[in-house]
Amino acid sequence: MKENSASNRILLTGLWSQTIALIMGIGLHSSAILAGRTLFFGKIFTPALDLLFVPFITVGGLLGIWGYFPLRNHSRWLRIAGIAVSAYFFISIPFHMKTILSWSTAHFTEFPERYSFFIIPVQLLFLWIVYRVIQDEKGQQRIERKRTP
Repeated sequence: MKENSASNRILLTGLWSQTIALIMGIGLHSSAILAGRTLFFGKIFTPALDLLFVPFITVGGLLGIWGYFPLRNHSRWLRIAGIAVSAYFFISIPFHMKTILSWSTAHFTEFPERYSFFIIPVQLLFLWIVYRVIQDEKGQQRIERKRTP
C-alpha cells in the first residue's frame, strides 16, 4: 500500500511537471508561429527562457517514466500513451541541457521551420493524455482510501 502510494506521488509529480511544460511549450510554439523564425530565435527563445523549461521537462521525463513502471492499475492504452508522453520529455532533456551548457538556442534552428505547426497538435494530444492519467490516478486514490479503514 505505501509503495503504491509513493509510486502514485512520483507519477503525479511527473504528470504535473509535464502539464506545466506542455502549456508553456504550446505558448512558446505559438509565439514562434506568430513572431516568425527570425524574431523568435533572435529575441524570444533565449537561453534564459529555455532555462525555465528545463526543470519541468526533466522532472516530467524522469518521474513520468519512473512512476509508470510499478503501477499496473491503468488501462493498457492509457499506460502506453502515458509512457510515450514521458519518453517524449525524456528524449528532449539533452536538447534543453545543451542550451544550458552552450548558453545558446542555436541548435534548435536545425528543426524545420514548420515544426511548430506539427508539434502544437501533438502537445495538445499529450496534454489530453496527461489529463486522463491524472484523472485516473485521482480515481485510483479515491478507491484506495475507501478500502483503507
